[in-house]
Order: sequence, then C-alpha cells, then structure tokens
Amino acid sequence: MSDEMSAAYPDDQRLRALMASYQAGRFEAFDELYGLVAPRVRRYLASQLRDTARAEDVLQETFLQVHRARRSYDPAYPLMPWVMAIARHCWLMELR
Repeated sequence: MSDEMSAAYPDDQRLRALMASYQAGRFEAFDELYGLVAPRVRRYLASQLRDTARAEDVLQETFLQVHRARRSYDPAYPLMPWVMAIARHCWLMELR
C-alpha cells in the first residue's frame, strides 16, 4: 500500500483496539470507531446504490448490525473486512 493510501485509512490496530473497547462496554469508543469507518462504508454503499439517500439508510442499517453483532467480532482479525461484509449483506438486503 502506498504511503498516501495508508495515510487515508486509519491504522487497523487502532480500529481493533476501539472495537475491543466497544465490546467491553465503552460506548464512547463506538463514536470514534464510527467516525473512522463510516466514510469508507458510505463510499462503498454509494458506489453500489448510486443513490445518496439509500446509501445513508443502508449505512445506518450496517452500523445497527455491527452493534448487534459486536460480541461476535474477534479482535485477532482485521475489523474492516468484517464491517464490509456486514455492509455488503445490508446492501444485498436493500436490493431485495
């Protein structure tokens, strides 16, 4: 990954630590996590749906599902693939 790209995305270790903190009950960690992850998920959903309002709705559904499934996340693994899999599932459900 280029230096420019790595600067554009938050450090995975930081995301993992925030998620572990959120899992432990520190809900303020969710706010920070959302701020770091939501822009990437929003761009992905907007590119798939081609509708900003629908993408925003699916983004909110994605984070609702992240909240519900937070205990199933294993911090030994990168966070973004887990979140993006949830976003993809929510996007596919939106298409139905």
